Amino acid sequence: MTLPNANISAAGLSALKARLRAGLSGLAIALVLSACAASQNAPDAGALGVLEQAPQGPDTFFQRPEDFVAQVAYWGEMYDRNPRNAEAALNYGRNLRYTKRLSDSIAVLSKAVAAHGDDPLLLAEYGKALTASGRTGEGAAYLAQANERQAGNWVTLSAQGVALDQLGDHEQASAKYELALSASPGNPAILNNLALSRALAGDLDAAERHLRDAVITPQASAQMRQNLALVLGLKGDFAEARRYAAIDLPPAVVEENIAALRRLRENQDSPWSQLQALDAAQ
Repeated sequence: MTLPNANISAAGLSALKARLRAGLSGLAIALVLSACAASQNAPDAGALGVLEQAPQGPDTFFQRPEDFVAQVAYWGEMYDRNPRNAEAALNYGRNLRYTKRLSDSIAVLSKAVAAHGDDPLLLAEYGKALTASGRTGEGAAYLAQANERQAGNWVTLSAQGVALDQLGDHEQASAKYELALSASPGNPAILNNLALSRALAGDLDAAERHLRDAVITPQASAQMRQNLALVLGLKGDFAEARRYAAIDLPPAVVEENIAALRRLRENQDSPWSQLQALDAAQ
């Protein structure tokens, strides 16, 4: 798939596709049109949105790859001692997902769900693993079951929104993010996901509004600012796009991104339609 008259490099096209797939996120992946600044440390990097933000409390996870590996080793040992232990299966499966061992994560969690089918946390984690592996329809179904059994969990609601966005059902996805915001008002991770969902639906004004709300919070990430820069650029507001992009990216990358967005805007077709075409071609 090529963009007529856009003159964007193959790397740029690949990054644009990745942006559409990776845009919905609560963890930092500072990436707009160039993959140069992408963080490799965030769980779920490269999927259509990480499936949760790092929670506070007993579900807290670490941020460095070596920490995830250590967690896999610890919970793997706990799981081997007692495979029917729901807590061990949940944490082992989750950390396998964080380390990209998706088939292993699915294998562990499928057995756990078979043994503890009413556990909403296990159902949600299994749904996230399926979604991350590309089995999005199945993942969305398990996330829906988890939300039925534990209403008001913003993490699971947001994860279901990610799955629905992957399936192209942006209106239902946005509805899940709105419910997640009801459970966790002002949460910038949810605002970010909602904004990118609205952008995927073509509503750039709503996307800008939600992203502006997200980036003024103390928890705002580099990715949220870069998402706002992307949306502003797609709307043709290059001065504001450059201002936000320059907060986290080196000048050369900022100018490359702005130039690519200008080329999209100069095309006869709507730049957003072209991005949607790229998404469909992925």
